[in-house]
Amino acid sequence: MVKPGNATDGLVRLSLDGGHDVTWSEDGKKIFWFLGPYLHFLEVSKLSRCTSTIRKDHLTFGIDCVKNLLEYQEIVVEHSTDISWLKKDVASTASHPESDLLVLYNATLLTMETGEFEKDLVREALLVIRGGVITTAAALSTVVIPTGGYCYRYARSNYCARIFRLHAHWDGFENPMPAKSWEMELT
Repeated sequence: MVKPGNATDGLVRLSLDGGHDVTWSEDGKKIFWFLGPYLHFLEVSKLSRCTSTIRKDHLTFGIDCVKNLLEYQEIVVEHSTDISWLKKDVASTASHPESDLLVLYNATLLTMETGEFEKDLVREALLVIRGGVITTAAALSTVVIPTGGYCYRYARSNYCARIFRLHAHWDGFENPMPAKSWEMELT
């Protein structure tokens, strides 16, 4: 973290609240970053309007001036979840009594239970997803494979990225539901 008193001369603060996924336009004239669902951008040549403020401001690096130069656009992206994708896929390929039950077995799972890789890596595991919620993640030898749903047996050569593309953030226990992104976690 850059502390104001130790900052490099000429440092400019572009955002009040941070951001992520920073990139430049192909010609290098604009900088873009996301903050939650908003794409922020700045035409770099406009920074010259804030030169004196930036030089004098060793605490907040000119943000009071720079914030007036920023533009932003809300980006709305809608997509189906992996679970809904799997449900549609299962429904189109076979008929199962429990269409909300998905069983993945002989999988290799990496949990985040202890934070220690060797303890958290579970080979020959079972993952049960019922109604879009993971209800069981355990060693195959410790549980009985449920019947009636769609069962998928992993072989060492199989790879199914969509199923394991699960990611969530929590800052604590005030909200029991995961957020789509860290920025949206508190909303």
